Amino acid sequence: EPRFFDLWQRAMDGMMTFLVGTSHGPSQLMFIADTPANVKHDPRMEQLVCFMGGLLKLGVEEGRPHDQQLLAAAAANDTKLAAARKRRWVEWDRASHK
Repeated sequence: EPRFFDLWQRAMDGMMTFLVGTSHGPSQLMFIADTPANVKHDPRMEQLVCFMGGLLKLGVEEGRPHDQQLLAAAAANDTKLAAARKRRWVEWDRASHK
C-alpha cells in the first residue's frame, strides 16, 4: 500500500535526521538516540531500538519501487544502519562482560 509506505519512509527519514548519531572516540559507533522533553539529544539506546533492524528490513522488502537502482540504494542505506546497530550491541555486550 503506497500510502503506508510513504508514512514509513517519512518516519525513517525523520529518524535518520534527528535520532541517529555517532559516538565520539575511535570506535565511531552509530546509535539511535532518545529525545526526551527539554533535552536536545540523549545518546542512549533504549530497549525498543532492537526492533529497528526488522523495521528497516521490512522497508527494503515491502513497498519499495521495483526500480532496481532505487531498491539497491535504499537497501544499502538501511543495511548500513542495521549493521551499525548490531555492532553497537556487540560492543556494548563486550564492554559489559569485562
